[in-house]
Amino acid sequence: NWIKETDKIEKYFDKMKRSISTRRNYYNALLEIGLAMNIFKDRKDNPIQKVRDKYSQEYNDIEDGLKSKKQEENFCGAEIINEKIDEYEKLIKQGTFFWQLKQDPGRAAVILNILQIWMILKVMLRELNFRAEEIATLEFVKDYQPESKKNMVVMDDDGWFISKNKYKTSKKYGELIIPLKGERLRDLKFYHKEVGDGLLFKTARGNPMSSNNLSKYLTSWSNEFLPPVVLEDGSKRLRNCSVNMIVKVFQSDKYGESKKQQSEDSKNRGNNPETMMKHYVSTKKATGFY
Repeated sequence: NWIKETDKIEKYFDKMKRSISTRRNYYNALLEIGLAMNIFKDRKDNPIQKVRDKYSQEYNDIEDGLKSKKQEENFCGAEIINEKIDEYEKLIKQGTFFWQLKQDPGRAAVILNILQIWMILKVMLRELNFRAEEIATLEFVKDYQPESKKNMVVMDDDGWFISKNKYKTSKKYGELIIPLKGERLRDLKFYHKEVGDGLLFKTARGNPMSSNNLSKYLTSWSNEFLPPVVLEDGSKRLRNCSVNMIVKVFQSDKYGESKKQQSEDSKNRGNNPETMMKHYVSTKKATGFY
């Protein structure tokens, strides 16, 4: 009966104060369930599809990169994350850092975690604006094999580059080649020297990191190291910043004030500049701080 009673679903969403994007995602899940159970013959002419499309349109009509009150609360200034990046960089590039790693196995996991979060925040998110799946599957490789359809940091003798093949808009743009030079190249070479070939990032147990693992990893990091959100009633809660939110923080800092069009950043992500401006750039000020 839930198929015909979307008004009850809406009352629940109203009671729980669900955002437009959350409602859209729930309806999308219900649509997929209906199709899997053969309740719907196709994606057309069913009530769940119509309501989902309504929320999708409302979401797309929001011109600012922050699409909900919850996103506005979790949003923070780029300077806060940049300070953490600088703090980690200063630590890992001290001469005693990796000596401690090699001499004290008990600290190895902590030190490698600092190295990993530094690389994710600085290069993968601030510089390259990669998505969670792209970051989680990125590998260091010596042999360039584009037919493998992997996301690779290719360590070619003629110059390192990133070959991105598995990403959201790959059917439209195909393989993306991102040359590596300057500070990006120096940072990746430094990182490779310490972690070796294969996947760039792993879980605390040393397993391959999925996009879901990565989102939880960054959310846990932001809970611990970013200032809490101060709500209107004066209460506080942990700040939750996953992959997309951190990209929005950096893109808004870079382009929000002037709203100028970007080209390199959108190309690295596999979007057109208009999409980046509409969904990742905000002109709003960070709120929810002391």
